[in-house]
Amino acid sequence: MRMFKLTIMIVMTAIILSSCMDTEKNKLTNRAETYWDFKVNKDFKSAYNFLSPGWKKSDSELAYIQRMSVSKVSWLSSKLSKKDCSQPDLCQVTMTIEYEYMSKLSGAKKIKVESSINETWIMKDNIWYHLPMSKKLSQ
Repeated sequence: MRMFKLTIMIVMTAIILSSCMDTEKNKLTNRAETYWDFKVNKDFKSAYNFLSPGWKKSDSELAYIQRMSVSKVSWLSSKLSKKDCSQPDLCQVTMTIEYEYMSKLSGAKKIKVESSINETWIMKDNIWYHLPMSKKLSQ
């Protein structure tokens, strides 16, 4: 009987922990999709708030907004296609992004492209933040 109670407690603990992880992953899904919705809608001020606190120490809001505003890329849509969380506070997210850009090769015509972008997201103080790879790649 004692072993049965211990087994039940272990199973219940595992279910509760799994539920907590699922909730955190859902929060990440919402944060990643909202971040890209802001970028699609050219609300770069709001998108900036999703960048990690450490990143924001080296990239001011004004610089970020200016850099995003003059980008040759116009994001049209986004969809989270994959999440891989190796640790409770660190995940790799793959976003499928549809965008347009001006191509010199096509006679300065807009070209529509769909591609995947791999991103790193970290949790700090129970909030998920995007950690860009570099300033050039975030354009």
